[in-house]
Amino acid sequence: MAVFRSYKELSVRDNLRCALLVLFLYAVIFREPLEAAGFFVVSDVIDLTAAAGIPALLWMAVRNRSWRKPAVIGGVCLAVFVASGMAGYSVCRYQTLSVTFEGLTASVQFFLWLCIFAALFEGLPLERCAARLSVHTCAMSALFVILTVLDVQRHLWPRQIYRNGMGSIQLFYGHPSVMAANAAVLLVFLLLLIPYAKFPRVMALLMAYPLYMTLRIRVWGFIAVTSMLVLWTGVLKKKMNPVFVLAAGAAGLAVGWRRLYSYYFSPYALMMARGQFAFNGLRIAKDRFPFGTGFGTFGSRAAQAWYSPVYYWYEMYHTPGLDPLWPSFACDTFWPMILGETGWLGLAGYLGLMGVLAYGIFAQKTKGAWAYTAALTAVVFELLDTTGNLAFADPSAAGFALAIGVVWGMAARETNGEEAVRA
Repeated sequence: MAVFRSYKELSVRDNLRCALLVLFLYAVIFREPLEAAGFFVVSDVIDLTAAAGIPALLWMAVRNRSWRKPAVIGGVCLAVFVASGMAGYSVCRYQTLSVTFEGLTASVQFFLWLCIFAALFEGLPLERCAARLSVHTCAMSALFVILTVLDVQRHLWPRQIYRNGMGSIQLFYGHPSVMAANAAVLLVFLLLLIPYAKFPRVMALLMAYPLYMTLRIRVWGFIAVTSMLVLWTGVLKKKMNPVFVLAAGAAGLAVGWRRLYSYYFSPYALMMARGQFAFNGLRIAKDRFPFGTGFGTFGSRAAQAWYSPVYYWYEMYHTPGLDPLWPSFACDTFWPMILGETGWLGLAGYLGLMGVLAYGIFAQKTKGAWAYTAALTAVVFELLDTTGNLAFADPSAAGFALAIGVVWGMAARETNGEEAVRA
């Protein structure tokens, strides 16, 4: 009944935006299976949506005073990041302009998605459309849980990766990491909906099982940190402080230290792709100071699809997983990619963008503790994912941008209300 009642309580505009939110959520969750089935139109629509990010940012800055300062700072940081990567292309010319542009768009898509989703859902009364959104989010979450249980028992889908005799569950996705990212997106939306509906609380607990069964160490770290985050900011309704950040960081590090050490710090690190990226990313930043080698040349999907000459220049091609005929591990890091492609200047610009993202979560007033918790959970997953994946530059980042954009839109709604009262 609550679902049908929400149609009457909302205006036509808000009903359309609520439907659009549901459609976007389905699109980002099932993007890869639909691509595998030959339906590329969903991916094209999601990617094209990012193109409206900059106009959306300008529009929100004009409409809402509280957005003007972060919008200017974010725009400057984005310009520095893009200019550094393009300067690297102009100096080095390791890839064609089309490949460089492909790498550029992938690198900035997350922030563009964030802007357009915040603008689209600005002022959306989530408490009134929560019943509708909860039905779809819980249904998708239940599907993940049920299929994971069946896959563990019946081996419904093939497994590519085995650890300690157990196969990593990936369901209908191409890799367990992709499944983990989409399961985490659903978890974020479940946390966002907890104050408005009953079932999201139960489903959020159950979603730990599909996440765990991907057997990704960084995902296990995410489960540990998120558990602490939910208790601290969601249940106890306390703000973040340095003690909690250190404790949560220590918990995540304790879970993943052995794997992190083997990839980046062990004597055998340079025999693996991630160690090679970390080491040579620093070399590139020194050799090509301050711009790097340009977008689409180092650690990105564009550099994998159009095998980058940089891998020959720095003798990385002999590393397992970076061979020109089998570059399967060429997208396994994030920060070395940013540093290698855009140099120290581009890294500074990107860190500035991350600062604006943090400001949007910490400084803006949000609609209660659970919205705050959901946004932080999304950022936690992406930050942990940077240790072994493209994270913010991966297509799965659209789901996290959607969730954070909704929270930012709620914050803008409250700020607009306060400004109207003062006026």
